[in-house]
Amino acid sequence: MMKKFADQVILKSHVDEEGFDADGIGDYSYIAERYQSFNSLEEVLLYLKKNIWHDDRKTKPKFTTIKEYCDAFQFEIYERKVL
Repeated sequence: MMKKFADQVILKSHVDEEGFDADGIGDYSYIAERYQSFNSLEEVLLYLKKNIWHDDRKTKPKFTTIKEYCDAFQFEIYERKVL
């Protein structure tokens, strides 16, 4: 019997990462995709309200919906369903 997992909401974002190439260019930066799992859309919204800041790192957006965050910061939301 297969173990059944709960449905999940996935938040996709792009983050700056750093790497090192010992054979050539040394330190370098690149943009990576990050995926985070949540149990509900409400959980995603709480996470965004708590952890997302403007570039000045002094103020947070005063958004009330996930769509506003997605539009402003190019986040994507996916739903993982159990079949």
